[in-house]
Amino acid sequence: MRARRAWVALACLAGAAACGADDRDNGGQRIGTARPRFHHAHLRVADPAAAMQRLADAHGCEKLILQGIGVGARCGSSYVLFDRHDRLPDFPVVRAEVRVSGVGEDATIDVRAPMPADDWLHAQVGEATGALTAVDIAGLPDELTHVAFADPDPAALVARLESAGARVLVRGPESTLLETPGGFIIEVVRDLGTGPDIFWCPMHPDVRSPGETTCPLCGMALVPIPPPVFGDYRMTLDFEHVESPTDGRLRLLFRNPHTGATATAFHTIHERVLHLFLVSRRLDWFAHVHPELQADGAFLLDVEVPRPDAYAVIADFYPAGGTPQMLQATWVTADYRGNPFPDVAAVSLNAEPNPAGSLRVSIGPVIATPGQEATIGFTVADARTGAPVTDLQPYLGAPAHLLIVSADLADVVHSHPSDIESSGPAVTFDAVFPRPGRYKLWVQFQRGGIVETASFVIDVRA
Repeated sequence: MRARRAWVALACLAGAAACGADDRDNGGQRIGTARPRFHHAHLRVADPAAAMQRLADAHGCEKLILQGIGVGARCGSSYVLFDRHDRLPDFPVVRAEVRVSGVGEDATIDVRAPMPADDWLHAQVGEATGALTAVDIAGLPDELTHVAFADPDPAALVARLESAGARVLVRGPESTLLETPGGFIIEVVRDLGTGPDIFWCPMHPDVRSPGETTCPLCGMALVPIPPPVFGDYRMTLDFEHVESPTDGRLRLLFRNPHTGATATAFHTIHERVLHLFLVSRRLDWFAHVHPELQADGAFLLDVEVPRPDAYAVIADFYPAGGTPQMLQATWVTADYRGNPFPDVAAVSLNAEPNPAGSLRVSIGPVIATPGQEATIGFTVADARTGAPVTDLQPYLGAPAHLLIVSADLADVVHSHPSDIESSGPAVTFDAVFPRPGRYKLWVQFQRGGIVETASFVIDVRA
């Protein structure tokens, strides 16, 4: 076996030309044939969402879903993908170290791992192993399930690896897992290029591709991604009274900020095209509802509020061709004669455990710096027995939903748990409090088919 290679950065990952084409044969003649390139390292971690966010924050990596392969982040021209470490692995994992350096398109990925018979691997995939360093070190920090290589003709590469002694473990539509003669797990995927994703599925916008193909979820042909319309859409709100000033039908329209045209197409986010929150002026009443979209782009909702008052109407939506929106308007019932402005003095601190139907919800200490991401942790127990709850059900595609509203109704945050598969008792959110002040938090869980809501009030200091 040749000498172990030193720890090296993979310069060729920054561009496909350096890693993706073998243009000379043994005699130095250009033959123009493609060869494999390093595609991704696949890790097991406690919190995939948090790991993806760290790469995005530190290195400008793009969070994404590779359909049929996994979730993770693109760093430069390669990927780091993640599984949860509490899921039993299909094959043995190895202790390794995966390091990302650089930023954005210049980011590179380096892997240090014990690789038995690494000479064999290098002989089969050539310079694509430049991302890998074979080491004899115990106790490395990461759990590596496998590394992957991309090839324009994956079937031919798999056949070559098999003929050289590799054993196929799983053969799927998007990739093939193999075990090398030394017991190291590798994956072969089809190389569709590493350019920007310029096509997406109209029904599933998270399904994207740099080339034309079909959606693996619904079979629709991917279409070019339209340029996003930046800027806040315009929300208009009408209320038709039915039986009383507090009972009637709400009608909302959203208009393109540049053309004024009514938006009629929206992406589905957490199982709905519009999440609408109604909040009273004193923050003592809250509703999370989902109006029905009509053919003309209007959203209609039958609503009954508890009393004549001023109410904030907060809309969270993603218009097709635009960017995600969080818009707010004020609605004052017809016979309300009081002060329409927020009653900040009426919002009292409350961080005590909160009964919510069958649940008793507690909030942990929130250490928040205005303008920076803070962690907000909740613990859920059975309201009758006090036992930790572990049977929370997904609610609108998430373990819970959190709405944060400043006491003056100026700032609003809608957040979802960082652990997307939590069923209790701990549920954690990451959110940014825009400025110092008092905030009310409503957190919603589903248990036994019933949605329960708990609320807290905290102060965020500069």
